[in-house]
Amino acid sequence: AQLAVDIAARNLQRATLRAPFAASVNNVHVETGDYVTPGQTVIRLVQVESLDLSLEVPESVATALHTGQDIELMIGDSSRQGKLIARALDPSPRTLTYALRIRIAAEGAVPGQLAEAKLPGHVLPDAVLVPRAAILREEGGAYVYEVVDGSLRRRAVSIVLADEDDFVIRGLHAGVNIVARNVAALADGQQVVTD
Repeated sequence: AQLAVDIAARNLQRATLRAPFAASVNNVHVETGDYVTPGQTVIRLVQVESLDLSLEVPESVATALHTGQDIELMIGDSSRQGKLIARALDPSPRTLTYALRIRIAAEGAVPGQLAEAKLPGHVLPDAVLVPRAAILREEGGAYVYEVVDGSLRRRAVSIVLADEDDFVIRGLHAGVNIVARNVAALADGQQVVTD
């Protein structure tokens, strides 16, 4: 009988969950009588004093930030001040972006609400925006074809930033005529006719 009491006491102790911080229960992921395993999510807690904004940014933005930095946020129509509390040291292998976490006071905001962060970045005074189709990737490098005196000159450039449609590059001056598409079929020195 004492063994049964000891087992019941141990099971009761194992069935008790203690939150590591003061919070409110947001979701319960199990039902009464369910068996759970170590590491399984049982409940989701929400701190009511502060909320965290999680986002992912490219390397060029992440390197301009440091933990403890104040970040301006827009939540709805109001501007709020947050603090950068965490920045990943390594990028995500899938997206090559860096995870950030910005903490704000919860007053006037609710969990799951969308927010916009105004993040500082590097100024790129000598960078040029070109269409993605203008870049030739070959032998581990990036190139554009510049039009000089009626012929093509292949010029090496470095890619600073990329999005769906464009590249921000260095190594080319603004106002230079380049070929903006079908660059894989071109050759250095090829004659061209411009309009």
